[in-house]
Amino acid sequence: MGTDKRKCPAAIEKFAARTGARIISPGEDMGIREKTELTKSYSFANEHEKDAIAAALLAYNELRPLLEKIRKAVSLQLREPVTKTVITKGISISAALEDMKPKPAPETAQQKKPFTPVPRQINPLAKTVEIMRRHNNKLIKALNRHKATIRKLRAMRKTGPDHRERTIQALAGQARAKNEQINLLSEEIALLQQMLAMANSKAIVKKLKDLTWQEYAAKNRILKIGEGDILLVENPEKYSERTISELKDKALIILCRGKPGSQLYDSATLIDASEISLTENEHFAIGDRNEIEAEKSKKDLLGRIVTSYRKERQGTT
Repeated sequence: MGTDKRKCPAAIEKFAARTGARIISPGEDMGIREKTELTKSYSFANEHEKDAIAAALLAYNELRPLLEKIRKAVSLQLREPVTKTVITKGISISAALEDMKPKPAPETAQQKKPFTPVPRQINPLAKTVEIMRRHNNKLIKALNRHKATIRKLRAMRKTGPDHRERTIQALAGQARAKNEQINLLSEEIALLQQMLAMANSKAIVKKLKDLTWQEYAAKNRILKIGEGDILLVENPEKYSERTISELKDKALIILCRGKPGSQLYDSATLIDASEISLTENEHFAIGDRNEIEAEKSKKDLLGRIVTSYRKERQGTT
C-alpha cells in the first residue's frame, strides 16, 4: 500500500495492520509538481484520486524490480500468490515457492486421478481460429479468381494480329494490376496460415484502426469480437460512446498504439502494445501469451492498489 506522505497517516497504518498490507512511503512528502508529472498519463476526477494514483505508482515503481524478478522466475499459475506472499511477508521468492508446495497426501491402494476441467478459453479460442480459417478460405478464393482473370487476359492478347496496340496495352496494364493483387493475397494467405499454425501456443489478437462505431461495426462482421478477446487498436484516442457501451461487459484486453481515450480505463484492461511482440496482417495479430499475461498482472496489481487506496482516502474524508 502506497502513501504520498513521508510519515504514514494513522488510518493507513490501521488498515495495513488489519489486512497485512506492506506500506511504501516516500523519503519526503510528494510535492504537487512531482504528483502531476507522475500521473500525467492517467485520468482522475479530483485531487484525492490524483493523490491515490500517485501513491500507487510510487509503490509500483519501488516494487517493479521485484515484480520483474518474480515474473521471470515463477510460472503464470503461481505468480499472483507468490507475489502476494513475497510482498506482504517480506520473504524470498524461493521461500514463498517452498511454502506453497502441497504436502504429500497419504498414498492409497487405488488413487484416482483428479478430473481436470477443460479451460474456459478453449471454446473462444476455437471460435476465433475458425473465424481466421474462414477468412483464409475467402482470400484463397479471391486469389483463384484473380489467377483465372490473368489467364483470360493472356488468352485475349493472343487471339489475333488485328487487335490494336491500345487494346493490348490496356490488357497488359490489367494483367500487371492483377499480378500485384495476386502477390499481395499470396503474402497475406501465407502469413495467416503461419498465424493459424501458432494459434495454440500464442494469443490471437483482433485488430481495429480505432474505436469509432463505423470502424467497429465494419470490422466486427469479420472479427466477431466476443468476451475475453484481445484487441489491438491503432488509435485508441478515437472512440464513440456506442462502441464503449458494446465493449464494456466483454472483459477485454486492449493493446494500445497511442494514448487511449479516458473512458476506456473503466471498460477494459489497457496495455501498451510496444511491450508485446506481435506478428500481424490486416485483421489479426499473434502475440506472446506470457508477455500479455505479465503486463495484465501488472495492471491488475496496480488497479488493486489504487482501489484500496481510494477506499481508504474516502474513509478518512
